[in-house]
Amino acid sequence: MQIVAITTDKNLINILRKSVNTNECELKFYQQLFDPLDVMSFVCSTTPPVLFVDDDCLKPNTAHILKSIKKVNKGIKLVFFTSDSSLELGREISPLGVHFYGIKPVGEEILTNILNSIRNQLLTNNNSYN
Repeated sequence: MQIVAITTDKNLINILRKSVNTNECELKFYQQLFDPLDVMSFVCSTTPPVLFVDDDCLKPNTAHILKSIKKVNKGIKLVFFTSDSSLELGREISPLGVHFYGIKPVGEEILTNILNSIRNQLLTNNNSYN
């Protein structure tokens, strides 16, 4: 399973590296230009089943980028993190089909549980086609 994370948050990066089982997953980080077209191009070219998104990197275009990503890849599992605890952001992001919405900082146990949940869902979905 390939996981892409769009973040520059060192804490989130370190926890993801600790939480991801490298025998089962390939972890890629997008830490370059956060221009919406560059982000879309990267996500579309890598087509990951799981995308971790740090709102702090994509503001103020986060919702627009996520809507576009979901249009192109309807089955992608979005895991969203932000340091903005406002209800307005939650109302804007939640309808976009986010698998998990978290307020930073997050702990290793939470990320491990999220990854296990997504892995189990993907395995269940793949087995249902057999």
